[in-house]
Amino acid sequence: MGREHDLYLPSGSVSLLSCPRGIHGGGPGTVNRIYVRVIEGTGFISKAISFSTRSWGTHAEFIYVSSKSGLWVTYGAREDGVHLRPADYCKPKRQEWFEFPGADKALLHAATQENSRYDFSAIFGLGIDRDWREVGRWFCSELIAWAFEECGQPIFDPEVKVWRVTPRDLLLARNKRKVEPYALAA
Repeated sequence: MGREHDLYLPSGSVSLLSCPRGIHGGGPGTVNRIYVRVIEGTGFISKAISFSTRSWGTHAEFIYVSSKSGLWVTYGAREDGVHLRPADYCKPKRQEWFEFPGADKALLHAATQENSRYDFSAIFGLGIDRDWREVGRWFCSELIAWAFEECGQPIFDPEVKVWRVTPRDLLLARNKRKVEPYALAA
């Protein structure tokens, strides 16, 4: 944690909105990459999510890869809220990375939710109808789905009523392309 690179992460989280060059910056011709990562965690909450969704996917987050350095950071909702985190903040049992159309714009929308609370009711309410679009508190995959809706690139068919969004749903989305994960820089 706290590696120095063009998305300098001092001890703690920083907002994507405050990054010096933003997500598009870095100079002429620079293209930073934005992905969505679905992981399989190892803790109790991960096991509960896996059991209730019948899927290996237990967490989802945005990945920002710097074109300048190749280093990357994550952005999403976890138990401590919505934050930017260093790439090595967790050691997933399994992970898959995806490209989605409009991911750069979706990440900017997600960044407006910086410091929002984690929505624990989403875990305990996976079996009931609830408003997953409630701004201000987020379950990981709900933040991602909401951000894509907000930028006009919905992951799910807007004509179909979706009453919950889990990492499994992101694995089943049609408008994605699987990519190879970046290795953590040494």
